[in-house]
Amino acid sequence: MILIINPSKRRARELAELLRIMGYLAYPILPGELGSEYSPAYRAAVIFADSGLYDIEEFVERIRSYSRALPLFMIGDGAEGKGLFMRRFPSDVSPAVLIKGMRSELEGRSLPDIGAYRGAGFFASVDSPTVSFLGRSIKFTHTETMILRYLISSYPTPKSAKDILIHAFRLSRLPEPTSVRTQISCMNKKIRESEGRPLIEFVADSGYRLSAPSDKPFSYLSKSCSG
Repeated sequence: MILIINPSKRRARELAELLRIMGYLAYPILPGELGSEYSPAYRAAVIFADSGLYDIEEFVERIRSYSRALPLFMIGDGAEGKGLFMRRFPSDVSPAVLIKGMRSELEGRSLPDIGAYRGAGFFASVDSPTVSFLGRSIKFTHTETMILRYLISSYPTPKSAKDILIHAFRLSRLPEPTSVRTQISCMNKKIRESEGRPLIEFVADSGYRLSAPSDKPFSYLSKSCSG
C-alpha cells in the first residue's frame, strides 16, 4: 500500500483516487493523522513538500520513529528535505510517471514492489491481467480485486467493513458499509465455483480476512453480484 501525505486533504485524496483507479492501494492522510494510520502494510509513502505548512525534516523524523526502512518519496519543487527521500518528483508529476519512477527506484534497490499483491495463495498484482488462486484464474471486477489486494496487504489481520471501504473503494464513490458484505459474498461465490470452498472468512468482532485452504468450509452469504 502507498501512504499519501499532504497538509491539503483534498490534494492527497485526488492523488490517492487516481492511483486507486490505476489499481494501486493508496490512502490519503494529513500529517497529524500519521500515528493513527501507519502500519507495516505500507510499502512506501509519498509526501507533498511544496505547501510550506510543516517542517519536512521534522516530519520525516516522525515517520522514522515508526519505521526506519519505509521508502519515502517527495513531490515538490523546493529544496526541502535534501537527502531524506529516495526520489523527488516535480509538483506537476503525473500519477503514471510517479508510479513508474517509484517502482523503478524500488526495483533498483531490491525493495518490495508497490504493484505486487501476493498472499494466502492469491496473486493479484497490478501487472497481471487476472486474479488467480494457486495458479487458477478467478474473474473479479475492479472493486473486488481492490478488496482482495487490501486483504492480501493486511493478511492475516482481520479488517472491518469500514476499513475495507475507506482503503479499497473509490474515494469519490464510497457506498454504504453494507455493500462490503455484498461484494465479499460475490467474491466468495466466484472463489467457491473455482475452488469448491470460499476463502474469505468473517471473524466475529474483528472483520474479514483471507483464509488458507483447509478441510473445514465456512458459511457465506450469497447475494446478487454486480460489477
